[in-house]
Amino acid sequence: MGQSQSIEAVIVDQSSEASFTIDRLRERLNMHDDEFKSGFDNESETAMKGTGAKDLRTISSNKDLKIEFSSEYNYETVRKIVSLSLKTASSPYGDNLELTEETINSFAELVANFYDYSKKRAYSRSTSFDLLMNRVLPGFFVCVGCSSLSLKEDLFFGTEIVVATAFFYKIMVSIDDIKKEDRNNTIVMKTKVIEIMKSVQVQNLRNLVDGVITKEEWYAIEDRTTKAIEKLQKELNQLCLTRMVSQLISPISHSGLIYTSPPEISLENQANESLSNSNLSPEIVELFKKRLGSGYFNQK
Repeated sequence: MGQSQSIEAVIVDQSSEASFTIDRLRERLNMHDDEFKSGFDNESETAMKGTGAKDLRTISSNKDLKIEFSSEYNYETVRKIVSLSLKTASSPYGDNLELTEETINSFAELVANFYDYSKKRAYSRSTSFDLLMNRVLPGFFVCVGCSSLSLKEDLFFGTEIVVATAFFYKIMVSIDDIKKEDRNNTIVMKTKVIEIMKSVQVQNLRNLVDGVITKEEWYAIEDRTTKAIEKLQKELNQLCLTRMVSQLISPISHSGLIYTSPPEISLENQANESLSNSNLSPEIVELFKKRLGSGYFNQK
């Protein structure tokens, strides 16, 4: 994944102090490599035990590192990486794994937003680590771990925050699980995307309260995230309606599992905490009070 074009533009002179600053950020993250890898292996093993699959076999694993500005959102880059990884790993299994473009795109959307959430969490701590496990298809499991570290250096990057993220993943297959049909997977993934996006909204509010971002930056992220949630919710409502009709005609059993490292406190409590310790503008306070009153952050 490397560095984004925006970062490259700033450090085009490889001898510049900006380039050295980025190199030091990369080195700081790499210093924790063994710790992150161990945490990723332990948490992914715990998550996989919950699937009930007995014959799991790892068929692909890798690590990459991305350095970019926090404000950047590169879905297409993530989609290409996810698509290539899934197709390469699944190719030996042929028709046993019905890996469609819709499934790939749904999972890529999930990973991209999970990655974005991990970046936002890097603001509030020296390093962050988050894990996601998804049953992409019957018999086809992916674990993704993100560890992020942030840097703010006005001299070189202005108001932008630089985030370095180590991106771990491994893909596993269970032949026994392939035999189990699961038509609920897209619904589960879209639901999780919405949950993660709401986490981004709450973290974005916290970053505004803490003075990490400006009101203009808050609004840009809030607007983008809210529109994406509304679009996904419409798609999810339609999928749920279609599934209901299908079950009335021919009842089928569904199974699916997504595991993520749980937040320390609920989104609702995090939002309340931000509202109680801030001098936010009335319209922002009203927006979040309305969401809290409607149970927005508790909806599944």
